[in-house]
Amino acid sequence: MSGEVGVAEVTNYLGEPVLSAYAPVDILGMKWALLAEITRGEAYQASAEMAETASQAAASLIAWNTGLAVIATIVVIAVSSSRTRQQLTRRRPIGMGAPLVPAIRVHSHSLARRVS
Repeated sequence: MSGEVGVAEVTNYLGEPVLSAYAPVDILGMKWALLAEITRGEAYQASAEMAETASQAAASLIAWNTGLAVIATIVVIAVSSSRTRQQLTRRRPIGMGAPLVPAIRVHSHSLARRVS
């Protein structure tokens, strides 16, 4: 190690990938090396869990937004359909001509009568 300080991904004596940090230590004139290791899985576990949680949150948000868009579309179609139906029933084109029927019968047998 020759007095170096560093961090590296290496394989430990068990053949497992680990993150290893090392530094020199001088205790009463004696030179030692301080070495700390953690398995790669343990080191990155929190990061992997956060990525999974973020992925689930994004999927949930997309599902909610899609559901809300579908509901909004259904409401718009229902309101539009209801208004169209109301407008058609208010006009009643056949009902508007009903008062003219007696007048048509009285004036010859012609159906050429203007409905306004």
